Amino acid sequence: MSSLSPAIKQEICRLARREIRAQAAPTRQAIVQYRREIAELKRQLRDQQRLLASLQSRQSGNSNSNAGNGILTVHEPWLLQHPEAMAGILEGIRQADRGEFVKDPPDFEADMEKARKALEKFNRKKSKG
Repeated sequence: MSSLSPAIKQEICRLARREIRAQAAPTRQAIVQYRREIAELKRQLRDQQRLLASLQSRQSGNSNSNAGNGILTVHEPWLLQHPEAMAGILEGIRQADRGEFVKDPPDFEADMEKARKALEKFNRKKSKG
């Protein structure tokens, strides 16, 4: 009878490990997916910061800015909080970098209006808080 007890104990441990693995699998898969999404968001943020740095250097006319190394000092935080408002402007910068700049993008005014509204919303929140 004494040889049966360790075998039963080993079988119980094996089944417990199997059950734990089965219940932890969805969590592991979710973690992997979240890490993938976080990495993608970081890449998007880095690209947007580079584009904004490029815009900032063009606006100031200073060729010795930080645009070359991708560093951006944002004086208007709403630029990063509302990237969708700047989408058309940033696309114009990309086109200019490729040499395909269009003088009057069709949705430029709509994008500028979105940017103005986002800035107003940010200023209202800033004045309240």
